Amino acid sequence: MKVLITGANGFIGSYLVRYFKEHGFEVQALIHKAYRAALPGVEYRQFDLKSFGSDIIPKDVDTVIHTAYIPYSKGSNSDELNLSSTKRLLDISRKKNIPNFIFLSSFSAKPNALSHYGQNKWQLQQLFDMERELVLRPGLVLGNGGLFQNMHNMIRNGKTIPMIDGGKQALQTIYIEDLAHIIKSAVEHNTHGLYTVAEKEPVSMKAFNKEIASLLNKKVYFPSIPYFAADLIFNSLELFNIKTKIGKENYLGLKQMQAETTCDSEAIFHTEIRSYRESLAQLLVQLIKEL
Repeated sequence: MKVLITGANGFIGSYLVRYFKEHGFEVQALIHKAYRAALPGVEYRQFDLKSFGSDIIPKDVDTVIHTAYIPYSKGSNSDELNLSSTKRLLDISRKKNIPNFIFLSSFSAKPNALSHYGQNKWQLQQLFDMERELVLRPGLVLGNGGLFQNMHNMIRNGKTIPMIDGGKQALQTIYIEDLAHIIKSAVEHNTHGLYTVAEKEPVSMKAFNKEIASLLNKKVYFPSIPYFAADLIFNSLELFNIKTKIGKENYLGLKQMQAETTCDSEAIFHTEIRSYRESLAQLLVQLIKEL
């Protein structure tokens, strides 16, 4: 089977390229910039969300996995570009009768989302027909990249990590390998619909960070910061255009974090999603080896 993956040099996209290649799929990887560590046997093609033709999706492709996304920045038109490019990619896929189109959304996708990311992902979800396409809403993806890597690095390198509102927010995670298993199952079984995928039981943000610190054998202090103070800090950072590893978009998503009802991944995707403890134990061993 042939899969086409957009955003193939991103955190999740690059993992999926390697995963599907290792599982015997023919992989076409769409990238915006030159790929530093190209995998043998993978066809890499240039892809720009701002402009692409109908030939971007070959007729013999079985599945399009859309992970490409332009993050929001002040004064940009990233939201409109994400919307128009996804609609065009989907239209091309439908006209060519591609059997599977899989879109990666987010827990943050809500009609009342505070963040541009959450608002935009919600708008993008509305483009899809759940009778013929698949939209996945993963929890915090645990892997060597993305937001989790920033969190891991902060704990590994720091001694004091402030917790907004005491870190009471409900967090649900999914190990990146489990997410890949789910996507592979969806491709093989032609699964369509909208599904929220993550471990069933939430953990508090503070307990999650303490588990990372424990596995790293680090003594870390987690002081509490009230929301009003965090609002002041992140609004000031945005006002003065100061870039940080965890920015205002992340903070706004954090403010709306709550436990979500997840799908039965074993029944639907034949995949048991690991707990955050199992995921962290396996992942941090890998990360330590790479240091």
